[in-house]
Amino acid sequence: MATAAAWKAANRWAKCWFILIKDHFAALMAKRYLALSFTMEELDPVLNYKQNNVHALFSKD
Repeated sequence: MATAAAWKAANRWAKCWFILIKDHFAALMAKRYLALSFTMEELDPVLNYKQNNVHALFSKD
């Protein structure tokens, strides 16, 4: 669980991201029906596992 200060910072970032998303799609939204949603989730720094092959795929050997 995040501290109050961390939550406030995350809330500011989430609002900024959503403004960017809305601005990006504003022209399209003016022309047609469009629904936007955004959810920001905090990932556990320890229980967060990833695997990919992107680096090997693009290496210049």
